[in-house]
Amino acid sequence: MTKITASAFLITLNCEETLEAALQSVAGFAQIVVVDSGSTDKTLQIAKQYADLVMHHDFAGFGPQKEFALRLCTQKWALNLDADEVISSVLTAEIEQLIEQSSVDGLLVPRIDMVFGKPAHPWTHKTILQRFFRTEKTNYDPKQVHESVRLEGKWGRAKGVILHRSDPDIKTRLEKIQLYSSLRAKDKAAAGKRPSLLKLLLAGPLIFLKTFFIRRHFLNGRGGFVLSVMNGHYAFLKEAKLFEKTR
Repeated sequence: MTKITASAFLITLNCEETLEAALQSVAGFAQIVVVDSGSTDKTLQIAKQYADLVMHHDFAGFGPQKEFALRLCTQKWALNLDADEVISSVLTAEIEQLIEQSSVDGLLVPRIDMVFGKPAHPWTHKTILQRFFRTEKTNYDPKQVHESVRLEGKWGRAKGVILHRSDPDIKTRLEKIQLYSSLRAKDKAAAGKRPSLLKLLLAGPLIFLKTFFIRRHFLNGRGGFVLSVMNGHYAFLKEAKLFEKTR
């Protein structure tokens, strides 16, 4: 079977429940790179069954960690995938076509999220991700979380999707909120940003309204409501932790 002439790279930590499906979805790529930051479950065992390169690297924030993994990729094109994501067959075909035609330098890919174990309503707003790109024209910014890709070139828009199988329960989402809010507060403090009473008051309610109405999570019933409230809680925690860091 002819391999797709691209690298797929993932950063991992204790993700044994979702990793195998993610790796299976990119099994056709010429190179698979996994950079782990200290897993104690079966993550490494699973990774070694599929990956061409498995390496340890102490977690340095999502931006630096992905940049480290990207530099291990040997192919001219690279796909970044989280350990709880799966790429669709349509997206795989688009990637193969893009490599042949080279009409753009990267693909913006829509992601279908899960809402506590269930696929979101089809009309829910999809997150658009920077996930496939020319290796030599790309680097990650150094943000601790919500990192972005810097591409020297033109983005195209994919029709295929990534399925995001994250946060099966409230406990898991709360753990992620705690981690991400701490990392985001660290980024904001490093950038010299200061807390404000207005943001403490409004960040949570505004993000709740954005998630529930603008991103249309009201279509996901009670799960969508709970998710929207938790997104508002995350927005508040970022500002509260910034206040804590700078007081």
